[in-house]
Amino acid sequence: MATNRTFPLALEKPELFAPVREFLRRASYDDATLCRTLRMGNMSDLGGVRWDEVPRDELGPALNLCLDLFLLCREVPGERIRDACGEVVADALQALGLVRTTPHDASQFYCPVWLYPVDGFVIASDRRNEPYGDAGEAFEDVVFPAIHVGALRLLDLMPDAGGGDALDLCGGAGSGAFRFSRTARSVATSDLTLRSARFAEFNARLNGLDVESLQGDLYEPAAGRRFDAIAAHPPFVPAAGSTLVYRDGGDTGEEVTRRVVEGLPAHLKPGGRCAIICMGRDADEGSFEQRVRGWLGEARDEFDVVFGHETTLTVDDVIDRMKKRDEPVTDGESQAFRELLVKMGTKRFVYGVLRIERFPSPAPLEPLRLEMSPGATAIDFEPFLAWRRLRREPGLTDRIGRARPRLAPGVARTGDGDGSGQAAAAPVDVSLPAARLGGSMSLEAWAVPLVSRLDGSVSVDDLFAAAERSAETPSAVTRDDLVALVARLVDRGLLEPGLAD
Repeated sequence: MATNRTFPLALEKPELFAPVREFLRRASYDDATLCRTLRMGNMSDLGGVRWDEVPRDELGPALNLCLDLFLLCREVPGERIRDACGEVVADALQALGLVRTTPHDASQFYCPVWLYPVDGFVIASDRRNEPYGDAGEAFEDVVFPAIHVGALRLLDLMPDAGGGDALDLCGGAGSGAFRFSRTARSVATSDLTLRSARFAEFNARLNGLDVESLQGDLYEPAAGRRFDAIAAHPPFVPAAGSTLVYRDGGDTGEEVTRRVVEGLPAHLKPGGRCAIICMGRDADEGSFEQRVRGWLGEARDEFDVVFGHETTLTVDDVIDRMKKRDEPVTDGESQAFRELLVKMGTKRFVYGVLRIERFPSPAPLEPLRLEMSPGATAIDFEPFLAWRRLRREPGLTDRIGRARPRLAPGVARTGDGDGSGQAAAAPVDVSLPAARLGGSMSLEAWAVPLVSRLDGSVSVDDLFAAAERSAETPSAVTRDDLVALVARLVDRGLLEPGLAD
C-alpha cells in the first residue's frame, strides 16, 4: 500500500489566501447556504442530494462555479473561472494548487482536492477519487473528509476551550482545531501523517486562523505541554486485514483511543476537559467507561469519566461491517477476529463520546454512562457535568439531605406492576426515553415508593425519617444510602436536585 503522495497544494505564498477566502465568502460558499439550498440537515447528507431538483439558475455564477469545481469535482473551462472570480482570484487559485489544467485539454481545469464548507469554515481534504492517478493504487494516508458523520459529531460534542490552550488530536484536515479557535487562546492540531498536517496548515491559512499544525504520533509533537481542552476522533475500526491510517484502531479498534486516554494525566491541566468520539468494548472485566477509567492509571481519581452512548453493535455487526468495507476482511481473518474477541471477554461494542474532566485534587467518582440521541450536543452534557463537579465537593451529603428533589419531567418506570408506586417484588427500571441525553437505573423494591414521593415538597432527610418510622425501609438501609441513591439518580438526569442555596 502506497504512502506519501505529493501534497497537491501550495503553502509558499501566504498572501494569496486572502483573495480566495474573500471570493468564497462573497460566493456564499458556506454550509448554512448549502444546507438550505440543497435541503440537507447537515453536510454529511451531501450524498443524498437530488441535483436535478436544485435551482442552479438562481444561485449566481460564483456559487455555481464553486459547486461544480470544488464540491462536485467537475472539470470547467478556464474562461468560466476567470469570468466568475476575476483575474486576481483565478491566478491565486492556480498558484495555491486549488485548480490546475487537465492533462488532455489545457483549456479545462479541475480541483485536485475536495473543497467544501463545514462549521463556518472551508476545508480541503483528499478527493474520494484520485483524478488522473493510478485507479488501482490505494493509499493508507488519505486525509479523511471533515463532513463524515463522525467528524461532525465531534464538532457537536467537543467542549468549550474556555479561553485556554486547546489540542485537537488525530486532527486530519483540522476542523476540530478550527472549532476550538472560537473559544481558545491558542490551538494546536496534531496528526500522525505529514499529509494531514499539511492539509491542516493549508486550511488554517485559507480560513485566516492562527492554528499550529503538528505532525507525529498523538501527543509526541506536543511533549511537555499541557492543555485546557483536548478533543480527538481517533480511528476505531478493528484492523483485521489490511490497515489504513485514518480508519484502523488496532486489533480490537481501541488501541488509539486507549493511548489518547493514557496521555491525559500528562497533558490535560486540572480543570481541563476532553471529548473523544470513539467505539469501545463492554467486556467481562467491566463496561467501556469503567475500562477507560482504568486506562488513566494512578491518576484515575483525579478524573471524571462520562460516556455518552449512542449506538450498540454486536460482534456480528462489527464483522459484517468489516466485510463490506472497500478492502474487506477474509473469512479466515474474520474468524480469527471473532476468536480474539471471545478470548478477551467481549460482550458488545458501543459507540459514542467520552467526556473526561480533570480535577485539582483526587476524589473517586464512579464512571457514568448516559444514553445519547443523535441530536445531543455538548450543551446537553453541561448540567450533568456540573452536577458531577458538585458531587466532589465536601459537605454535599448534608446538602442533599436538606434538598427537596423532584422527579424529572418524562421519567418512565417499567417493572413496577400496576404503576401505583407501591413497593414491587422485582427491581424497577427508571429512564428518560424522550430525552436527548439521560440515564437509566434499576431501583430496589424498597426505593420505589420513596423515590415516587420526591415531588419537590419534601426533603430527603424528612422522607427517610418518615419511612424509617413506618418501617418502609429495610433495617440495613441508612440515611446515607438514600442520599447516595438520590445523587446517582441526579447523575442520570432522573431527579432534579432541588438543592437549597
